[in-house]
Amino acid sequence: MCPIHVPGGDVVAFSGRLLSDKDSEPKYINSSGSTLYTKGHVLFGLFAARPAFRQKGRAILVEGNFDVLALHQAGFAETVAPLGTALTDKQVQTLRLVAPQVILCLDGDAAGKKAALHHLTTLVAAGVKTRVAPLPSGEDPDSFVHTHGPEAFEALLQKAQPAVEYFIHEVWVRTDPRSADERAEAIKEAAVLLAKVGDAARRELLVAEFARALDVPL
Repeated sequence: MCPIHVPGGDVVAFSGRLLSDKDSEPKYINSSGSTLYTKGHVLFGLFAARPAFRQKGRAILVEGNFDVLALHQAGFAETVAPLGTALTDKQVQTLRLVAPQVILCLDGDAAGKKAALHHLTTLVAAGVKTRVAPLPSGEDPDSFVHTHGPEAFEALLQKAQPAVEYFIHEVWVRTDPRSADERAEAIKEAAVLLAKVGDAARRELLVAEFARALDVPL
């Protein structure tokens, strides 16, 4: 059972982690919404992490409460997580105001990659400087830091890719260059993100790079 703090430090809710392995049950159950607590407005760990954002020059965004706890214990006090939901605009605006940049470090499975692509689109749209630190397949931040240690996790963060480049790379990996249909789908998927890159010069460079990769006219 994890207490949920607002930025001032008061506990306003709780987040319970299911102990059984039943796939039919939700992994986390949070307190019901109230005047004081709206799940999509709060980042788990923010009260403890906020002083470290400026000191470390970054916020680490992970998937679950126990990833946050494990990384704080390993010395990464700048770690936060959404409370069992997709990253909301309200949470992104909070990060934009308090953290110089955000490093996404989600689970290394298919669901984690899908969440990373969704999160980075939301962050880029809000103008947040975002990087992505992919984990090996089958790992999550909790297991990685326990298995490989804090130094290896820091090395992973140092190699984090800029968000848009990561997105385009993931689209390339899933695309068969011989298939016109797959390239068309990739263009539609990338366009959603590329259109949200605020800097016009950077957007044009990325569009040109993507066109070359998929072998389509600019």
